[in-house]
Amino acid sequence: MVQHFIEPEFCLIPDSATAKLELYLRTDKLLDPIPYLHFYKESNIRALNWIAQDGDEQYVLPAFGSHNDPKFFFKERERIQLHNRSFFRCQGEFFLITEEKERGLCLKQLSIICNQALLQLVARSGNLKDYEFILCKAYEISQEHPFICYLWSGYKTTPLSGRSSTAMLPVFIEDFHELLQYERRDLHLIPLEVGEIMKYKDQNFVVKSAADGIYIDDLSNALLNKRRL
Repeated sequence: MVQHFIEPEFCLIPDSATAKLELYLRTDKLLDPIPYLHFYKESNIRALNWIAQDGDEQYVLPAFGSHNDPKFFFKERERIQLHNRSFFRCQGEFFLITEEKERGLCLKQLSIICNQALLQLVARSGNLKDYEFILCKAYEISQEHPFICYLWSGYKTTPLSGRSSTAMLPVFIEDFHELLQYERRDLHLIPLEVGEIMKYKDQNFVVKSAADGIYIDDLSNALLNKRRL
Protein backbone atom coordinates (compact mmCIF):
# COMPACT_ATOMS: atom_id res chain seq x y z
CA MET A 1 0.00 0.00 0.00
CA VAL A 2 0.94 3.62 -0.40
CA GLN A 3 2.91 5.15 2.48
CA HIS A 4 0.43 7.89 3.28
CA PHE A 5 2.00 9.16 6.54
CA ILE A 6 5.65 10.22 6.49
CA GLU A 7 8.19 11.81 8.82
CA PRO A 8 7.48 15.57 8.79
CA GLU A 9 9.93 17.82 7.00
CA PHE A 10 11.67 20.67 8.86
CA CYS A 11 10.52 19.27 12.22
CA LEU A 12 13.16 19.56 14.94
CA ILE A 13 11.23 17.65 17.61
CA PRO A 14 9.04 14.99 15.94
CA ASP A 15 8.41 12.75 18.98
CA SER A 16 8.20 12.75 22.77
CA ALA A 17 11.49 10.86 23.16
CA THR A 18 13.35 13.65 21.33
CA ALA A 19 11.48 16.28 23.37
CA LYS A 20 12.35 14.50 26.62
CA LEU A 21 16.04 14.37 25.70
CA GLU A 22 16.05 18.05 24.69
CA LEU A 23 14.46 19.02 28.01
CA TYR A 24 17.02 16.95 29.92
CA LEU A 25 19.88 18.66 28.11
CA ARG A 26 18.40 22.08 28.96
CA THR A 27 17.25 21.47 32.54
CA ASP A 28 19.04 18.32 33.75
CA LYS A 29 15.57 17.01 34.67
CA LEU A 30 13.66 13.97 33.41
CA LEU A 31 10.32 15.48 32.40
CA ASP A 32 7.40 14.10 30.42
CA PRO A 33 6.53 16.41 27.50
CA ILE A 34 2.99 16.45 26.08
CA PRO A 35 2.09 17.70 22.58
CA TYR A 36 -0.37 20.60 22.30
CA LEU A 37 -1.90 22.37 19.33
CA HIS A 38 -1.95 26.14 19.95
CA PHE A 39 -4.29 28.78 18.51
CA TYR A 40 -3.58 32.52 18.65
CA LYS A 41 -5.69 35.67 18.84
CA GLU A 42 -6.12 37.80 15.70
CA SER A 43 -4.47 35.09 13.65
CA ASN A 44 -5.35 31.83 11.87
CA ILE A 45 -1.86 30.47 12.58
CA ARG A 46 -1.57 27.21 14.49
CA ALA A 47 1.53 25.83 16.18
CA LEU A 48 2.58 22.53 17.72
CA ASN A 49 4.50 22.64 21.00
CA TRP A 50 5.80 20.04 23.43
CA ILE A 51 5.03 21.17 26.99
CA ALA A 52 6.37 19.77 30.26
CA GLN A 53 5.26 20.86 33.72
CA ASP A 54 7.64 20.85 36.72
CA GLY A 55 5.76 22.27 39.71
CA ASP A 56 5.01 25.90 38.88
CA GLU A 57 7.58 25.88 36.08
CA GLN A 58 6.47 25.19 32.52
CA TYR A 59 8.83 24.33 29.66
CA VAL A 60 7.73 24.81 26.05
CA LEU A 61 9.51 23.35 23.01
CA PRO A 62 8.20 24.37 19.54
CA ALA A 63 8.16 21.26 17.35
CA PHE A 64 9.22 23.23 14.28
CA GLY A 65 11.77 25.50 15.92
CA SER A 66 11.61 28.88 17.62
CA HIS A 67 11.77 30.82 14.32
CA ASN A 68 8.30 29.42 13.55
CA ASP A 69 6.90 30.11 17.03
CA PRO A 70 3.89 32.49 16.76
CA LYS A 71 3.95 33.33 20.48
CA PHE A 72 6.55 35.99 19.67
CA PHE A 73 3.90 37.86 17.62
CA PHE A 74 0.45 36.80 18.91
CA LYS A 75 -1.30 36.15 22.21
CA GLU A 76 -2.49 32.62 22.79
CA ARG A 77 -6.24 32.05 22.43
CA GLU A 78 -6.55 28.32 23.04
CA ARG A 79 -4.55 25.12 23.33
CA ILE A 80 -5.66 21.53 22.74
CA GLN A 81 -3.82 18.54 24.16
CA LEU A 82 -3.05 15.94 21.50
CA HIS A 83 -3.25 12.19 22.02
CA ASN A 84 -2.54 9.02 20.09
CA ARG A 85 -4.62 9.10 16.85
CA SER A 86 -5.24 12.87 17.06
CA PHE A 87 -5.61 14.22 13.50
CA PHE A 88 -5.19 17.95 12.86
CA ARG A 89 -3.98 20.64 10.49
CA CYS A 90 -1.03 22.87 11.34
CA GLN A 91 1.08 25.25 9.22
CA GLY A 92 -0.89 24.29 6.12
CA GLU A 93 -0.23 20.54 6.50
CA PHE A 94 -2.21 17.60 7.90
CA PHE A 95 -0.76 15.57 10.77
CA LEU A 96 -1.54 12.48 12.83
CA ILE A 97 -0.22 11.61 16.28
CA THR A 98 0.84 7.97 16.55
CA GLU A 99 2.46 6.03 19.38
CA GLU A 100 5.61 3.92 19.10
CA LYS A 101 7.37 1.85 21.73
CA GLU A 102 10.76 3.56 21.58
CA ARG A 103 9.77 7.08 20.48
CA GLY A 104 6.53 7.55 22.39
CA LEU A 105 4.04 9.93 20.77
CA CYS A 106 5.17 10.73 17.23
CA LEU A 107 4.21 13.40 14.74
CA LYS A 108 3.43 12.03 11.25
CA GLN A 109 2.65 14.13 8.17
CA LEU A 110 -0.03 13.15 5.66
CA SER A 111 1.37 12.90 2.13
CA ILE A 112 -1.38 11.24 0.08
CA ILE A 113 -5.15 11.06 0.54
CA CYS A 114 -5.21 7.57 -0.91
CA ASN A 115 -8.29 5.91 0.59
CA GLN A 116 -11.77 6.59 1.92
CA ALA A 117 -10.75 6.57 5.60
CA LEU A 118 -8.15 9.30 5.07
CA LEU A 119 -10.52 11.22 2.80
CA GLN A 120 -13.14 11.30 5.54
CA LEU A 121 -10.57 12.42 8.14
CA VAL A 122 -9.49 15.36 5.99
CA ALA A 123 -13.08 16.18 5.04
CA ARG A 124 -14.23 16.28 8.66
CA SER A 125 -11.31 18.51 9.62
CA GLY A 126 -12.42 20.98 6.94
CA ASN A 127 -16.17 20.81 7.74
CA LEU A 128 -16.81 18.78 4.57
CA LYS A 129 -18.12 15.61 6.21
CA ASP A 130 -21.44 15.58 4.28
CA TYR A 131 -19.83 15.85 0.86
CA GLU A 132 -19.75 13.04 -1.69
CA PHE A 133 -16.31 12.79 -3.34
CA ILE A 134 -15.19 11.50 -6.73
CA LEU A 135 -11.55 10.85 -7.67
CA CYS A 136 -10.65 12.99 -10.70
CA LYS A 137 -7.84 14.41 -12.79
CA ALA A 138 -8.07 18.15 -13.27
CA TYR A 139 -7.14 20.27 -16.29
CA GLU A 140 -7.24 24.04 -16.58
CA ILE A 141 -9.95 25.38 -18.88
CA SER A 142 -7.76 27.40 -21.25
CA GLN A 143 -6.29 27.25 -24.72
CA GLU A 144 -3.32 25.18 -23.53
CA HIS A 145 -5.52 22.92 -21.32
CA PRO A 146 -2.63 21.95 -18.99
CA PHE A 147 -2.93 19.19 -16.43
CA ILE A 148 -3.16 20.62 -12.88
CA CYS A 149 -3.39 17.74 -10.42
CA TYR A 150 -5.28 14.71 -9.21
CA LEU A 151 -8.02 15.60 -6.77
CA TRP A 152 -11.10 14.47 -4.87
CA SER A 153 -14.05 16.51 -6.16
CA GLY A 154 -16.74 16.98 -3.51
CA TYR A 155 -20.42 17.79 -3.94
CA LYS A 156 -23.24 18.41 -1.47
CA THR A 157 -26.89 19.39 -1.79
CA THR A 158 -28.76 20.89 1.15
CA PRO A 159 -32.20 19.16 1.26
CA LEU A 160 -34.29 22.07 2.60
CA SER A 161 -32.90 24.84 0.39
CA GLY A 162 -31.86 22.72 -2.59
CA ARG A 163 -28.60 24.66 -2.75
CA SER A 164 -25.49 22.80 -3.88
CA SER A 165 -21.89 23.26 -2.80
CA THR A 166 -18.62 21.98 -4.20
CA ALA A 167 -15.19 21.33 -2.69
CA MET A 168 -11.81 20.10 -3.88
CA LEU A 169 -9.11 18.19 -2.01
CA PRO A 170 -5.79 17.26 -3.67
CA VAL A 171 -4.78 13.60 -3.71
CA PHE A 172 -1.14 14.55 -3.19
CA ILE A 173 -0.87 17.07 -0.36
CA GLU A 174 2.06 18.82 -2.07
CA ASP A 175 -0.47 20.05 -4.66
CA PHE A 176 -2.60 21.82 -2.04
CA HIS A 177 -1.19 25.32 -2.63
CA GLU A 178 -1.34 24.84 -6.41
CA LEU A 179 -5.00 23.85 -6.20
CA LEU A 180 -5.86 26.90 -4.08
CA GLN A 181 -5.07 29.10 -7.08
CA TYR A 182 -8.11 27.77 -8.96
CA GLU A 183 -11.86 27.98 -8.63
CA ARG A 184 -13.93 24.89 -9.42
CA ARG A 185 -15.37 26.61 -12.52
CA ASP A 186 -11.82 27.09 -13.89
CA LEU A 187 -11.14 23.35 -14.04
CA HIS A 188 -12.25 20.53 -16.31
CA LEU A 189 -12.56 17.37 -14.19
CA ILE A 190 -12.39 13.83 -15.57
CA PRO A 191 -13.32 10.98 -13.19
CA LEU A 192 -10.72 8.25 -12.83
CA GLU A 193 -11.74 4.65 -13.44
CA VAL A 194 -10.67 1.53 -11.55
CA GLY A 195 -7.47 0.21 -13.11
CA GLU A 196 -6.38 3.60 -14.42
CA ILE A 197 -2.74 4.59 -13.89
CA MET A 198 -1.80 7.81 -12.08
CA LYS A 199 1.69 9.21 -12.68
CA TYR A 200 3.07 11.57 -10.07
CA LYS A 201 6.69 12.73 -10.20
CA ASP A 202 8.78 9.55 -10.36
CA GLN A 203 6.08 7.20 -9.07
CA ASN A 204 3.22 5.31 -10.69
CA PHE A 205 -0.04 4.54 -8.89
CA VAL A 206 -3.13 2.54 -9.81
CA VAL A 207 -6.79 3.12 -8.93
CA LYS A 208 -8.30 0.08 -7.20
CA SER A 209 -11.63 -0.83 -5.64
CA ALA A 210 -12.62 -2.19 -2.22
CA ALA A 211 -15.82 -2.69 -0.23
CA ASP A 212 -15.70 0.89 1.11
CA GLY A 213 -14.94 2.50 -2.26
CA ILE A 214 -12.01 3.22 -4.54
CA TYR A 215 -8.47 3.74 -3.30
CA ILE A 216 -4.99 4.39 -4.68
CA ASP A 217 -2.18 1.84 -4.53
CA ASP A 218 1.47 1.96 -5.52
CA LEU A 219 1.68 0.32 -8.96
CA SER A 220 4.87 -1.58 -8.10
CA ASN A 221 3.10 -3.12 -5.07
CA ALA A 222 0.08 -4.01 -7.17
CA LEU A 223 2.22 -5.74 -9.82
CA LEU A 224 4.23 -7.58 -7.18
CA ASN A 225 1.10 -8.90 -5.49
CA LYS A 226 -0.31 -9.98 -8.87
CA ARG A 227 2.84 -11.97 -9.68
CA ARG A 228 2.67 -13.70 -6.30
CA LEU A 229 -0.84 -14.88 -7.09
